[in-house]
Amino acid sequence: MNTIFARGVNRSRSICGISVSSSRAWPTLCAPSSSVIYSRYQPALSWSNNNYTPHHHYFSTPAAAQENTESRRPSALTQANLPQITPGHAIRVLQIHAAKGRQLIRQSDFHELCQSSRPGKKRDAKVIRQALRDFKRCNKYILSELGARLALEGMMRAMIPFNHKIVYGYPKVEAAGYALSQITEEMGLYYCTEIDVVDQILEKFKEGLDEMIERGTNVRVDMMSDDSQADEEEANNEVQFSEYELNDRKRLKSALKSVESAIQLLIKRRCRPENDMKKRAKRKYLKHLKTNEGPQVSTMTLATQISLAIGGVEYTQTKIIDPYKEAWWTRGEVDESVLQLIADVVAKEEAEKAALEAAAKAEQDAIEAAEAAVKAEQETAEENDGHAVEGDGETESESAQDDSGEGDTKEEETK
Repeated sequence: MNTIFARGVNRSRSICGISVSSSRAWPTLCAPSSSVIYSRYQPALSWSNNNYTPHHHYFSTPAAAQENTESRRPSALTQANLPQITPGHAIRVLQIHAAKGRQLIRQSDFHELCQSSRPGKKRDAKVIRQALRDFKRCNKYILSELGARLALEGMMRAMIPFNHKIVYGYPKVEAAGYALSQITEEMGLYYCTEIDVVDQILEKFKEGLDEMIERGTNVRVDMMSDDSQADEEEANNEVQFSEYELNDRKRLKSALKSVESAIQLLIKRRCRPENDMKKRAKRKYLKHLKTNEGPQVSTMTLATQISLAIGGVEYTQTKIIDPYKEAWWTRGEVDESVLQLIADVVAKEEAEKAALEAAAKAEQDAIEAAEAAVKAEQETAEENDGHAVEGDGETESESAQDDSGEGDTKEEETK
């Protein structure tokens, strides 16, 4: 009976995490059973100088305790202690820090790299572009919304010159076009660029374009024809442009292509392309995706105004409006204000065409009237010349008759 009772006591004590050699022995430390492991806050007993005290064993340290016990390591740029931080210096430090995948790039380091871009230094914009591409490809860097905003602002600041009191026209167009051309999947800006940032860039683009138009620059470019065709027309002397105007046309064409590409990528992002991907590709896509916003009414309005000014109605309808209308989430509807912009331009072009036709017709009528007047003057002059010849003939005959009469009278007198 005593043996059965002792076995029951041992079993109950082993369940509580206490091991005994006999019913009279003190408990010693042992590995907890499965029931103890399952309970996160179950206390265990341990010996210390023949006295046991309870200790709490947790599977992970609480966040508050971690903050108190662990100190955050300084970032790579903080450790470098550079006397002057520029994008070139910062990317060099981060490349050495993250070489061969030893360390990851901190968001704060990348933000500081973008914020250090200097106004008017175009190479800083290229350094930011290189950092976006290299960190994503080599260091598993996942860009955030704030990082995308700072990167685009840094590129815009570096592309616009500061050495002029007032920057007119093309530098703003070039900076906006360069920033929009970087919104791609390769750079990572496609996944996390917010729409308000795109609107700010498009506003800067339109501001520069309006300044170019105010200064008398012809910004209309035939976007539907290829560059080879334009070069052939230039060679055949069908269209004559100076070298400066030809360079402006190529730059404007490239800038408008970047606007078209950015709008189409934003439409694609809003269409949820991950639903058509396979499992692995979808997981990778969603890992980088931070926002799936598509073009808003303000975005489409600015893009339409820019496209109408440079490419015309046909290009705008084909490259901007139709892709937006074909997206499933728009249900084939476009805002009335955007369609009104196209209608106004069409009406203006028709009015200009009618005015040109009327002016050409009036000019042709004036030419025909002038030709008729000249012809009438020639006819009257010929008629006057004919009458003058007849009058001369009559006077000659009369003078001949007078001469013959005088001769007869003289003969009679002599007789």
